[in-house]
Amino acid sequence: MIWTDTSSAVSAETPHVAPREAALILNPADRCQIETLPKAARNLVEEHLTRWNLASLIDDAKVVASELVTNAVQYAPCTAVGFALRYAEGALRIEVEDDSSEDPMLRQANGYEEHGRGLQLVGHLSHRWGFHRNGSGTKTTWCLFDTSSAVGSNQD
Repeated sequence: MIWTDTSSAVSAETPHVAPREAALILNPADRCQIETLPKAARNLVEEHLTRWNLASLIDDAKVVASELVTNAVQYAPCTAVGFALRYAEGALRIEVEDDSSEDPMLRQANGYEEHGRGLQLVGHLSHRWGFHRNGSGTKTTWCLFDTSSAVGSNQD
């Protein structure tokens, strides 16, 4: 697991939030370690949203991060999953990159099914979500959170 933090300090002269970013490369090649990958993403979310003064978004962002990483690990034949948080004024973006050729599909889980609700949760908890194909043959699934009311808030 590799992580980087390219956080920028917010200048006292400007009321705007400087762009901030944190990223992980998760390696699902060892199938025994799959359960730890969503946890690593959740830990990164908690650490950086606390640092970025977005504590009110932590719980929802952790659920979303966990769902997106779990989907990437379950459905992609990848050797690495990219996970990134990007925060700029007004928005927090969570991204998960994998090498699956399958598009993410919003399913309707029936009754007591244990699977099939992940993207429904992502859609419910975030402002919006989507995916795009990258030039390298990978895809990025992303979601956005509105941070305009979260900045400066504290976790209850």
